[in-house]
Amino acid sequence: MNARLFALAFAGGALGTAMRIAIAELLGFGLNASASALQIVGLFVANVLGAAALGWLNGDSRFASPARRAFWATGVAGGFTTLSGVAIWLVFAEQLSATALALIALQLALGLGSYWLARRIAKKRDR
Repeated sequence: MNARLFALAFAGGALGTAMRIAIAELLGFGLNASASALQIVGLFVANVLGAAALGWLNGDSRFASPARRAFWATGVAGGFTTLSGVAIWLVFAEQLSATALALIALQLALGLGSYWLARRIAKKRDR
């Protein structure tokens, strides 16, 4: 990866992360919220929406150039989603319950489904 693509990915990642934090704050489960089910909902929403965005970006030929992919797909979508947030939640959860594991499995399934559906729609519109 050359320096320009690296800079684009970095800038996109900063934007995606800022968008995730802003949405979480607007919905009331941001950085200042105590650890709660609402934060888990925030992670869930961000990851499913981010997966859909990545599917769209990968299906739309307007985002096929290396520069656009670095900024939008790797950067923005990568910064918006946060599987590390799910991992941290798991590490600090008081107990790992069947419900928590089911929610993570559901999040992964919905993420994959939203990626696939958005990619398919973008490819059809791209024709």
